[in-house]
Amino acid sequence: MRLVLEKGADRRRENLPTSDEITVIIPDEYSDPCYRDIVLAERDGPSDRPRCHRISATHAAYMPLHYVLLFPYGDYGWHYSLRLRGDRRRDHLTLRHFFRFHLHVRDGHELVPFAYCRLFQQYIVDTWAICDQHQLDWLRHHQANLRAELYNGVADALSRTDVDLASLGRRVVLPSSHLGSARFIGQCFQDSMAIIRQYGRPSLFITFTANPK
Repeated sequence: MRLVLEKGADRRRENLPTSDEITVIIPDEYSDPCYRDIVLAERDGPSDRPRCHRISATHAAYMPLHYVLLFPYGDYGWHYSLRLRGDRRRDHLTLRHFFRFHLHVRDGHELVPFAYCRLFQQYIVDTWAICDQHQLDWLRHHQANLRAELYNGVADALSRTDVDLASLGRRVVLPSSHLGSARFIGQCFQDSMAIIRQYGRPSLFITFTANPK
């Protein structure tokens, strides 16, 4: 596979990778963002023609079967019926919260995922891609909730009679809440400029990690 940098893209933001790191390449992102070719074959099926099932990356059996060392007991991964501690229906355990639970160090926790080196890095990249694809799929199917027609101007174009309707496509609007989108970066830039105007130029750049130790 190869990465093709489109003409006119901002090279300062979306450069090609220059270091030897673990990355993920998701093909066919424009046809179906949440599609992955993951197939499970039943062990008790016929040997000449095993019974196969195609599952998504958010399936509860994907992580335990793909990362066997990280799930030695075969526990189920994330699924839609998981809830937070409590019996309230609105305490839904999100996909991102589930992976955060596995990554943090806790007392009495037997599994230390940081000890698996490159496999742990692959697990991190895979979980990030799954969460990002899951969020993009939700945004793609809830454009009406985001009032996308106010962004792309399709309603204004349809009101004009001198426009070729065949040239109009459907744009998927990414809100500023989606990390890495153009609106998110623009909002961060405006916030930083407002802080500088209020308090002056910064002298320290402080970063924080999520490791409790």
